[in-house]
Amino acid sequence: MKKLCIIVAFLLVSSSIFAQLNEGFEGTSFPPTGWTVVNGGDTNTWVRYTTTPHTGLACAAISYGSTAHADYLITPQIAITSSDNTLKAWFKSQSASYPEPYDVMVSTTSPTDTANFTLLASESDPGTTWIQRTYNLSAYNGQSIYIAFRSTTTDMWRLYIDDIAIIHTPANDVGITSIIAPSAAMLPGSVIPQVTVKNFGTATQTNIPVYYKIGSSSNVVSTTITSLAAGVSTNVSFPALTATSGNYNFIFYTGLTLDSVMTNDTMQINIIVTPVLTPVYCFKDGDQPSKFYLEAPNAGFVNLGTAKPWASRGGAFVANATGKKWFVLGSNFNLYSMDTLTGDTTLVGPVGVSPDFLSGLTYDKLSNTLYASGLTGAYPAFTFSLYTINQTTGAATLVANSPSTGTFFELACNDAGQLFVIEHQETGNGKLYSVNKTTAALTLIGTDLGVSISANFQDIDFAPNGNLYFSASNGTTVGDADGFYSINTTTGIATLVNVFPVANTQVTGLAIPYNLFDGATITFNVSNGTNPIAGANVKIYNNNLATNSLGATSIYLPVGSYADTISAFGYVNGLGNVTVVNGINQTIPVVLNAATTFTATFTVQSNTSTLLSGAAIVVTIGNYTYNGTTNSSGVYVFNLPAGVYNYTVTLANYSSQTGSFTITSANLPIAVTLSSCTVNTFPWTESFEDTTSFGCFTKASPDGGSGWAHIASGATPLPGWNGGTMTTPTAGGTKAVYCTWNTGGAASNDQWLITPQIAVQNNKELSFYLFWFGHYKDNLDIKVSTTTNATSSFTTTLLSMDTTQFVQGDWKLFTIPLSTYAGQNIYIAFNEHITDNQTDGAFIGLDMVKIETATGINESIESLTSIYPNPVKNELNISSNASLKNVKIINAVGKEIANENVNGNHYKVNTSNYAKGIYFVQIESEKGRITKKFVVNE
Repeated sequence: MKKLCIIVAFLLVSSSIFAQLNEGFEGTSFPPTGWTVVNGGDTNTWVRYTTTPHTGLACAAISYGSTAHADYLITPQIAITSSDNTLKAWFKSQSASYPEPYDVMVSTTSPTDTANFTLLASESDPGTTWIQRTYNLSAYNGQSIYIAFRSTTTDMWRLYIDDIAIIHTPANDVGITSIIAPSAAMLPGSVIPQVTVKNFGTATQTNIPVYYKIGSSSNVVSTTITSLAAGVSTNVSFPALTATSGNYNFIFYTGLTLDSVMTNDTMQINIIVTPVLTPVYCFKDGDQPSKFYLEAPNAGFVNLGTAKPWASRGGAFVANATGKKWFVLGSNFNLYSMDTLTGDTTLVGPVGVSPDFLSGLTYDKLSNTLYASGLTGAYPAFTFSLYTINQTTGAATLVANSPSTGTFFELACNDAGQLFVIEHQETGNGKLYSVNKTTAALTLIGTDLGVSISANFQDIDFAPNGNLYFSASNGTTVGDADGFYSINTTTGIATLVNVFPVANTQVTGLAIPYNLFDGATITFNVSNGTNPIAGANVKIYNNNLATNSLGATSIYLPVGSYADTISAFGYVNGLGNVTVVNGINQTIPVVLNAATTFTATFTVQSNTSTLLSGAAIVVTIGNYTYNGTTNSSGVYVFNLPAGVYNYTVTLANYSSQTGSFTITSANLPIAVTLSSCTVNTFPWTESFEDTTSFGCFTKASPDGGSGWAHIASGATPLPGWNGGTMTTPTAGGTKAVYCTWNTGGAASNDQWLITPQIAVQNNKELSFYLFWFGHYKDNLDIKVSTTTNATSSFTTTLLSMDTTQFVQGDWKLFTIPLSTYAGQNIYIAFNEHITDNQTDGAFIGLDMVKIETATGINESIESLTSIYPNPVKNELNISSNASLKNVKIINAVGKEIANENVNGNHYKVNTSNYAKGIYFVQIESEKGRITKKFVVNE
């Protein structure tokens, strides 16, 4: 076996002896020395790419553009000195949904004059796994040529190329091209090792030895190929062996005497032999039907047929009376059933709904229901929707839109009929939630997965062992390789099972098969003897079930006997035992007895010790809520079981109060003091310095968004934007409030910020500063109500504005007289609104809200300050009876182009170099600050 000892030495020289070109793009400089890139199309062109090379650290790639490519990657000049010179290179594309055909071209003149390149081969899309393609260069024997790889696609995805070589075919070269058996994962038992051997040389070879050994074992098994013609391949089998459980490394190699190229002689495979192999059906890279094994995900994938022209989203395995099916949701909003042997698809039908993402798919065995989940809107506040899918037609029916928002891509259902979903984070760890099958409300489990989840090509599914599994794509904590995890559905923690052998695998459409076991459906009906108890917990067979609004919950259980515990807040636990007989469904009534209660007596008064009637009290513990309203004596009494409670007390025109209390075995008095919110002392100012709450202000968001929020001075970039800096107006403190597109609803904005009640006196006015950023259309109305602070009560608009009245990237002062409302109690609302949050919606800041005696200062500033001429050509004059402090010039897109501190009553701005158009001059004087518009004419 001398050949094994000298392989390393030959590896150092064999590739260079016969290769006139050998480029793997390993150097950091691109293009490599002597190579040329011609970018004749859109801005994207050939680059060095390190994410998914065929070998080594890098490859070359070109990414999509909205207009057509006309991009060439061109080799150095190469002298073709033999009629058997061959060009070989490896290719792949990013997705079968976005095919990347390309051309191979040749020029004998210049690498930069693309008009002189002629077509050598026009190639179809190479597919999503690396493939080597070979090109005959015999027509150019005796010439010096340049070879170009040309991309001309439009708006596809990405084409990769690596390991480009021009080689002279030697006479003697035999190597192994594939390992047929054993496979990477197998059951214990007999296996016949088998490989494919090819004669790469030009001469027929005889008596070729072929060997294999396992690991570092000295036991080498051999066989012989009697004869193999040039260019021909043959399958070679070895004697059968018995594989026992364990991990093994099989090394196969040829032993041709005087073999000229030894780099293709050896091939090896790591295999896992395990007593159980559960296939997990999936889509690798989002579009390639595949399978791997639950017990050995690191053994890799087996492709099932060819890649699909659509990407897979969610997948589900269904076993019921009609048979077994692997269902998949396509990115084209169709439902398919998949053949688990061939990967062939059968269209079930269109789902009939089209949210931005329709990604989750799962099957509820208890109810024979196929569920799907969808997302509509924009990151990070997508609207989450739950659907049922007809297994015969594929049609989707909306169950509910969740009150929760976020980025929830996957869906899974356990044997107890409970739904789970994962939330993705662009930064930070993912999270596991349970899903209410009626309302689509989401409940967080634990804190987070403990694993970073950033990609949206992933999936979750339950296995027959009851474990929830997660195929995590790029962005996991295991580095470049994608991980296969199990998730604890009690704590929400993900634990790595193993990593997939290839990085960025992007496994979707997950479906783990199972067999229906002998058993029956057990239904619990829980009541207090008179009324059903919703939300009661039924613990049985390691499952925690919650009863619905009718006090019922069901589970399919294997044949056997099971202890159960039924519990509900305010009741004594019930204990029982259930015996399951195959095929005999049972309904079990459970009556729980009420637990002992104690009184919690609330007394609510004002900060002036006035007892307050009509105060609303909300007391919560877990998922239970108690409501009460104080009587004329400011008192309300709750009868509560022992426990730790939270409470909130609210009353119109008073600040709310929150707290907690514990009841053990005695009655409890609770005193609450509310502070009056009515404004009756002036001047009154709100500069939003307290960022922990909005105090006596109230927020409303009929659009479903989070609404107005606090922001600190200097914040950059502005929330929801890639730029912008929050400043503060004069005397504005260090905080402000804002609203923008991502604090509003998924489709439109309707964001309200409402003052406390104001007892308006004579000669009062409202003033405030507004900030604008973003160049997008937006609207802000100032409204008044003389009744309540409900949004429907604001029927009068004091001032209606849009962003054409604001100053881009800065603050502007507005003043509104309130003399009409003297002697009345009013509320004032700041209402930002747009009808289309996808194309409109700016960043609006609010600060220094004041009510004070009217001074007419803003009007006097306007009358005291003038600019001329307007329109202007060469010089703009600014004149004011007040002493000027600062002059700032802003163009029509909000960019500041001049900022000067001044002193005096007059200032001149040189506009001779200004482009024709609209500008704004912001003038600050001892009387305040105003903004005026002027026009430059060339």
